[in-house]
Amino acid sequence: MKIPHYQSFPTEEFVLLLKPLGKDKSDYHSNKNLITRALTSKGNALRITSIGRVFGGGVKIVTANETDFTAIKVLLESMQDITEAFEITRAQKRKPQVIVYNIDKKIQAEELLEGLLQNNCFLYDANNVPLLKVEFPIQARNKESRHWVVTIDPSIFKELSLKQGLYFNWSRVRFTEFTGIRQCRTCGAFCHTAKYCDDRDKPPICENCSMLKTENHSCRVPKCKNCIFSNEKFKRNWHTTHSVFDKRCESYLRQRDILVKRTNYGN
Repeated sequence: MKIPHYQSFPTEEFVLLLKPLGKDKSDYHSNKNLITRALTSKGNALRITSIGRVFGGGVKIVTANETDFTAIKVLLESMQDITEAFEITRAQKRKPQVIVYNIDKKIQAEELLEGLLQNNCFLYDANNVPLLKVEFPIQARNKESRHWVVTIDPSIFKELSLKQGLYFNWSRVRFTEFTGIRQCRTCGAFCHTAKYCDDRDKPPICENCSMLKTENHSCRVPKCKNCIFSNEKFKRNWHTTHSVFDKRCESYLRQRDILVKRTNYGN
């Protein structure tokens, strides 16, 4: 299996999560403003890489090193209004995932798991505890088949990456690493889906030019709103004449690299 990022991971990130303890703290923007004011109230020179959204109105604070992470965590934990409103925790790295290709559509998750365990002995530990979890299917182009996303325990990921395939039902099936990037089909932004989009009541954007698909909409030149925003805010020099959903988009590739940073691939 080819693991494109395995040998050259980006610099490690340190992520602090603040999860609301009550329903009155479900608005992300209000929570972000509250936490930002708290961080700047004492004039501390805190170095933060980014602040982002977490499901349910939560806030994640990303730092570049352990020192900054600890300083921010200690500061927030010293503030009663913050600790009463949020649970403050360190984000755990996600487990790696692979996508197993072209499994008969009649096969269900339990049968797939059982078959993989029976034919690939390294997929369970000395106590016969499975080191993988079958997550969900994705429809293949062939209507008679489905692909399956499977979560892998970090302890066996390196060994798995050296395999040419996995054995299932007397045949060898192909797999590759799965890096599922969440991107909203309504607004085109990353890290959320259309179901939780703030603009879900508006018309979706045009996938070609990034403008709203109004009744009289027409577009000529492809434009990516994400790359335009990154160029303006972070002074990048990314190409912008492509669809916002292009998988070669530099904004998309950066999101993929961020996901890899936040994945535990084991030793």
